[in-house]
Amino acid sequence: MIVFKCDAKILLAIMQERLQIQFQFFDALDSKAASLFAVGSALLGILAAVFAIREEFERDGIIVISVAAAAYLFVVLAVAFSHWPRRYQVGPAIEEIWDDAQVKENNEFLSDLIVDYIHYYRDNDRNSWVKPWAVRVGLVAILVETASIAAGLAVVA
Repeated sequence: MIVFKCDAKILLAIMQERLQIQFQFFDALDSKAASLFAVGSALLGILAAVFAIREEFERDGIIVISVAAAAYLFVVLAVAFSHWPRRYQVGPAIEEIWDDAQVKENNEFLSDLIVDYIHYYRDNDRNSWVKPWAVRVGLVAILVETASIAAGLAVVA
């Protein structure tokens, strides 16, 4: 058992809050990734609708559609990569807490909970680079898709 010089309850509250902040960060990145997916889908739909009203396709049109579709594929892959697999620790299992509360003294119980939260936070932190990079890749792909759609609209005009 670890002995803390400060009040263990305060330290436990801080650890729980830090884990919640970490999940809020992950949630914000999930929302951004979902927005990128929605924008990419809408842009590709607009391009498809514009080209659908044309009776013939020229080489430039096919190139533009191909570039936009490839960029959209990168958006989809980035969003999928940012969402799966989920390797995050959310905290101790309820059953584990219940079992420990039955047999451990208060200080030992709090000490073990604090150590668990530290391990969960560190485990999550090791994987935290995936989501921001996936969102960045998705953003770059959206920019490429937007540029190719602008070129596609110029080809149609």
